[in-house]
Amino acid sequence: RHTDEEVSERSCDSAARPAPEEEPCNTQPCPPFWEASAWSECSVSCGPGVQQRQLQCRQSFGSRSTMVHPQRCSHLTQPESTQACQLQLCSHWEVSSNWSTCSVDCGVGRRTRSVRCVSDQGSVVNENECNSRLRPQGSEECNMGPCVTNWYFTDWSNTCSAQCGPGVQKREVVCLTRGGVRDGGGGGDCVAEKPLEMKACNRGPCVPTVMWYSSPWSQCSVLCGDGSQRRDNICVKKMGSDFTVVPATECAHLEKPAAVQECDMGECEPQWFTTEWSACSQSCGKGLQVREVRCLTPDKQHSQACDPASKPEQEQIRNTIPCG
Repeated sequence: RHTDEEVSERSCDSAARPAPEEEPCNTQPCPPFWEASAWSECSVSCGPGVQQRQLQCRQSFGSRSTMVHPQRCSHLTQPESTQACQLQLCSHWEVSSNWSTCSVDCGVGRRTRSVRCVSDQGSVVNENECNSRLRPQGSEECNMGPCVTNWYFTDWSNTCSAQCGPGVQKREVVCLTRGGVRDGGGGGDCVAEKPLEMKACNRGPCVPTVMWYSSPWSQCSVLCGDGSQRRDNICVKKMGSDFTVVPATECAHLEKPAAVQECDMGECEPQWFTTEWSACSQSCGKGLQVREVRCLTPDKQHSQACDPASKPEQEQIRNTIPCG
């Protein structure tokens, strides 16, 4: 009985089993394709460069692919085989200043100059972007020759210390090297004897002279407007640096300074004026007193410029005598 139902292979006669058969399938060849290698390193270590890669036209046959003639991939868009690259900006060292003056005036010192790392665009960048082995020197030793000491001094003072009679003139004396001041008032490293710092001078015999002496001006006599100031004038006799008060008659031959002068304290502001309070309006009990208040300028003209906040009261309540 045939039912076309699948059963176990043990139920069939193995000797009658047909041999396996193969037949071709999917007979169309696989399409070709472009295959690109990894990009090469950039052609330069800094600045604009180029990277390259290899391109192959390949085609798969079964489980493996094979390089085929590039013509087979001519219908496909070919990938780029080069591209621009820039690992970093190119920078270089630049000396931006001349050497400084030596740090000492004599002997061995140091001098410096500015060195900076600059990009191709001219901007200052971090020094790490420049080759440290190529960096120009920024500091070096300098020799200004041996240090020689000598005495140096100023001119004598223009005036004698006394206005008449004997006095002294002074000057400064220092022991110097080309590098600075040497210590030691007795000479220090200066071998030669120290020059004099003072010498005698004489302005001639002291002759007594008389003169008017004026005190400072007093304060102005008014707080505003035009006023006057006063001062005292006395006759004094001068002998050298000493002064003695003498009678005014000894200065009579000299023009006497003014004892009074005008002073201007600026324009006076208007101010409030009042009359006396009037009599109380009641003879006993609570009454009222009044008075007139006016704003007047310095020339006693009526004005509206007084400060209203400081205006005196015009009325006041009075209660002096109780009504019996």
